[in-house]
Amino acid sequence: MILKSARIVSLISLLVIAVGTDAQSVSPPQSPSATIAPTVGWHAVPGTSLKESGACPPNGFGGDSYDFSSACRNVIRAWSGAIADTNRNRLLLWGGGHSDYAGNEIYLLDLNSRPVSLRRVKDPTVPTNSPANNPYYKEASGCVYGIPPVKTADVPPGPGPEPNAVHTYGGLAYIAHADSMFAVGGSLACGPGNGSRETWTIRLDRLSNQSKWRRHHDVQGPLPGSEGGNTIGIAADYDPNSGLVFISDSASLYAFDYARNAYKRVLGSGQLVTSGRLSGGIDAPRKLFVLVGNCGKGNCGPGSGVFAVDIADPANAKVQNWTAGTMSDSICAEFLAGGATPLNSGAAPGFAYDSVAKSFVGWPNSGSTVYILTPEPAGKRLRCEKREFVDGPPHSSHAGPRTSNGTFGRFRYLPHLDLFVLVNDWDIPAYLLRLR
Repeated sequence: MILKSARIVSLISLLVIAVGTDAQSVSPPQSPSATIAPTVGWHAVPGTSLKESGACPPNGFGGDSYDFSSACRNVIRAWSGAIADTNRNRLLLWGGGHSDYAGNEIYLLDLNSRPVSLRRVKDPTVPTNSPANNPYYKEASGCVYGIPPVKTADVPPGPGPEPNAVHTYGGLAYIAHADSMFAVGGSLACGPGNGSRETWTIRLDRLSNQSKWRRHHDVQGPLPGSEGGNTIGIAADYDPNSGLVFISDSASLYAFDYARNAYKRVLGSGQLVTSGRLSGGIDAPRKLFVLVGNCGKGNCGPGSGVFAVDIADPANAKVQNWTAGTMSDSICAEFLAGGATPLNSGAAPGFAYDSVAKSFVGWPNSGSTVYILTPEPAGKRLRCEKREFVDGPPHSSHAGPRTSNGTFGRFRYLPHLDLFVLVNDWDIPAYLLRLR
């Protein structure tokens, strides 16, 4: 009997080892994070600014007369965001748009490389939709969705245009199960800067110049920006529970199903009215989509503050205004106003979910201090504490000395490294933050 038990235990052990080995073979690449951020606090990563890295395309790239190098700072400065590729420990930057920048290239901050590097991983589409190439650039008709120009949805399936550059705001997300970057809305590269109602995705495995964007021209359901919504100032995040991307368009909440290529309106028009200057994130364990920010001088105007949506059942989502309860906490109020020494009104702060602490971490667009924001649904509020560090990122100059247009998605959490990564400006290196 003892011999049989021993054999059973041995067989179970072998099975566990086999399963563990198989799981390791498909797990994402991981690197020894201690070599890049060995202690608790902020860590600058030398050579990783857009300016220092030399990653911007040169002026005249690809025979286009556009001044890429002179304007590519606006990939970061012009109201644009990023995603965390959590499978590969990377931050992907994509932006531009309006009259600020016409390049649609993708940049990659690779935390697995040694040294950590920032590089251009996909070149801009040429010719661009710049004034020299589009005689209608300064007119509404010049606000095209894709390059080559696409204005309507009646294009055939298959390889097609690449997206026009846009101010991406918070409209980017990483769809983990599809291994794809998702982009919706934004201000198009054209004189008027009209908002785009297009949805685009691109796969991230073997991302290169050969990678093709997918334009979801045949997407089903009501689109963000309809029913009184706005495609400029969108906030989006991916929910690992449902596999859906949730999108706030300043009037309603939508859910995008990649597998079904369909949108569903989760909240009706006027049920989630926000200012369009909030950052959003999903607390997966609590099944909440939370929007925060834009309370300059402690005053949360209409559509600003804190909103929480219960997304446990997307068909019966419920929204609550948590602003009053959260603002009663002086630390929370300080964060929502832009920190102790705010550069702006607290619009679009850094806001990322920490899956270890099961709280959000907020960075108020400037300074070395970060804020831990824990949802308390029963009290309809966030509970806040702050962590004060030194040697954090210097102030940006997005719109002038000591100003900021917001952080959007350029502050993200990488769970396999247990690190936060921040890109604050085009001439400031990336910063890593270790909380534990």
